Amino acid sequence: MDVEAGLTELLKLADQLAIEVRFVALGGGEGGGFCRLKDKKLLLVDSQADTVSRYETVLGALAQQDGLDQIYILPSLREELDRARPDRGTF
Repeated sequence: MDVEAGLTELLKLADQLAIEVRFVALGGGEGGGFCRLKDKKLLLVDSQADTVSRYETVLGALAQQDGLDQIYILPSLREELDRARPDRGTF
């Protein structure tokens, strides 16, 4: 799966996890990340960053979420999420 398709699948997964994803101009670096704003789960992604950086931002944020084991995720994407989990220390 290419990076663009992977990003699309990650955004679908974020929707399933009730995470609002906002693409905002953050300077084109590797900015952004997950936060909670009141009762809302929010993921900020740098709209000026390249596709790989956006993919990695979303991947890293979703890998930290609870409940991934209860959702069907494409096997190749699940492998990416497992590798990116903080307790694995490989991301």
